[in-house]
Amino acid sequence: MLGFLSAKGMVPYTDFFDHKGPFLVLVEYLGSIISVKPIGNFIVQIPFAIFSFIGIYKIISKFSLNRNGKIVCYVISIMIFNIYYGSNMTEEYCMPFLIWSIYFATEYLLGNVERHKLSWSFLYGITIMVCVLTRITNVIPMAGFLLVGMIILIKNKDRFLQNLLMIILGMIVLVVPFGIFFAIKGNLWDMIYATLIYNFKYAVNLEKSYEMSSLLKIVVRKISLVVFAAVIGCINLINKKNINISLAIIISSVLAIILQVTSTMEFTQYLSVQVPVLIVAIGLINLKEVKTKIINYAIVVASIGVLLLGNVLSVTDSIKVKNNDVSYVFEKEVQEIMNRVENKDESKIIAYNVGAYFYLAADVKPCYKYCILQDWQTALDNDMLEEFMNQIESLEAEYIVESNNEGNMDSFINEHYKELCRTENMKLLKRID
Repeated sequence: MLGFLSAKGMVPYTDFFDHKGPFLVLVEYLGSIISVKPIGNFIVQIPFAIFSFIGIYKIISKFSLNRNGKIVCYVISIMIFNIYYGSNMTEEYCMPFLIWSIYFATEYLLGNVERHKLSWSFLYGITIMVCVLTRITNVIPMAGFLLVGMIILIKNKDRFLQNLLMIILGMIVLVVPFGIFFAIKGNLWDMIYATLIYNFKYAVNLEKSYEMSSLLKIVVRKISLVVFAAVIGCINLINKKNINISLAIIISSVLAIILQVTSTMEFTQYLSVQVPVLIVAIGLINLKEVKTKIINYAIVVASIGVLLLGNVLSVTDSIKVKNNDVSYVFEKEVQEIMNRVENKDESKIIAYNVGAYFYLAADVKPCYKYCILQDWQTALDNDMLEEFMNQIESLEAEYIVESNNEGNMDSFINEHYKELCRTENMKLLKRID
């Protein structure tokens, strides 16, 4: 929706609201310019994926493995990537920046170079701002590596101030063009609010209700791997091996787990950005140092079990979605409803408590700023709720497409709009003139 509406000339955060950052809007916009169909996004995703996978192999190559060992670790890394992967998510577009930043940070923390390159710090700054301008929580994997790295820079008297300035410069270089664009559009504050303030409210106020079976599946499939990375770091600390990199892994892993359990366990895409941290942890494994063979075998069996189960669950989830034909059913309902709209290109339409995909399936623009899942979105901000209520009460919308579930504005809507048709999941209402 972000790219689709932007390509139609609408201004993000003014003409339509979403809490994703402007870097993601730009990526989606580029995809929509190529094609409004999924192929557009697919083409944009290719370079991100290529640089991610090259970076993964480069990280593995930092550790003392022979050729066969590197291949095995790479296959394991791809299996991990598949467990966490979610197509066209904010995390995917941060991944190559995070992977290459952590690759260079690992090079330094392992002691492979005497001096930290200023160009690496410049990349860290860009990476931080890419994460901030998509979803701010995506920056967590960098936290441990930056904190430990800065301490080492100070300890080694290795141009700490210059590296810090290069990080800041990298951040400025990326943020300034976006700042100028939205300042010209007159909605710089709206962008900052949506990307930073509202995004934080969203992350910490999500409803935390889920079934025990779903929770168990999430813990085994995703959280256990992050815990495993932290354990590897702890083992290395106890053995006084690779202390710097182990501290970085522990800090990043613990922060990721805290975010996951304090937001919502269901949105495990938050853990996707931990992939490079997990891969660095794999490189630190040295089973020869484990004296007890039983522990040795237990680690291997448990790891293989989690990897295989995680990938099986990923495949079964994909099959389940495909068999249910969710998008096809939704598109069919949208077309059925839009067939009742007279001159849809000229009519003013708003979807109420309906997902963003509606506008792509219907090929229409919303006439109100808050245009998707409004009751859920505005529940986190009273001013936003009041603004949305004023929009609805303005009666500017000629048509309202509404979810069949009860909405907070139903009483007012039913007084001023009449129902034209209904499908299994939504209904179409027209303003009473």
